[in-house]
Amino acid sequence: MYVDEIQEVVGEFPTKKSESEKWDWKLVAAWVDTEGCFSTSPNTLRATITQKERGPLEGIRSFLEKEGIRSKIISLHKEDREYFYLITKGGMEALATLVVNIEPYIRTNNKKEQIMRLRMEISRKTRLESVHRREARRILGLE
Repeated sequence: MYVDEIQEVVGEFPTKKSESEKWDWKLVAAWVDTEGCFSTSPNTLRATITQKERGPLEGIRSFLEKEGIRSKIISLHKEDREYFYLITKGGMEALATLVVNIEPYIRTNNKKEQIMRLRMEISRKTRLESVHRREARRILGLE
């Protein structure tokens, strides 16, 4: 499979205020549980939700922004299809906030294991401790 083009989708379709009001942590957790994943690589800690349609991701992005978690939507063209990815930004603290709020609603073992690996990565001691890692540990209750 080859990727033809990747581009960030920036505000082409403004989200209505009522759009973000439809979303809550339980619904976001359901989407992460079924369509999402957590990247636990030390340099790219983030959550990603993949979808063929942009609409639901715009609602999730709007809700996350309202909750203080920055995110962006990327359009990816593979062969003759277009896919959309919602990617969290804001580093460890934003990801820790997302995990704390959705973890009670996660049902699949796969996501529970990803969250466990994420917690292990954030709790890992490094030679030069950053304030971001310490804050993420505090949010997750690891300190």
